[in-house]
Amino acid sequence: MFYIYIYIWDTAMGSGFIKICSYFPYPVKAWINGHEWAKRQALAAGIGFTALSNGFASCEDPAGLQAICDRFGPGSVQVWFQRWMARLPLPLTDADRDAGYWWGCRCGRWRPPAPWSSTTMAAWLSSRPSHLMASVAR
Repeated sequence: MFYIYIYIWDTAMGSGFIKICSYFPYPVKAWINGHEWAKRQALAAGIGFTALSNGFASCEDPAGLQAICDRFGPGSVQVWFQRWMARLPLPLTDADRDAGYWWGCRCGRWRPPAPWSSTTMAAWLSSRPSHLMASVAR
């Protein structure tokens, strides 16, 4: 099997990748890190925090950070995925898209909203990476 890996740095989402299989039906796997998204959103909101490599050790506004984390959902992933799939050179043409063939996606592993409790945000976030699985859909 031959796969094409596209590594992406997105200013709003952070790092991620899209892996496209080279044979029909061109199954796709995409990966993004919701923790990096939350860090970028916290910076934009002016919320100070101490970062871990994949989460938060502490922050100045726990309620504000929780509200940011609660905004991250399937819609955030779908927007990121469709934006990048529209920019990449793909085996599907505009005629295929007009005929109803395009890349659909479904979420694989997902993090549910969690309250700030005795569990630290760092431990909670580091155990829940976000994955996205996608394939061609009509």
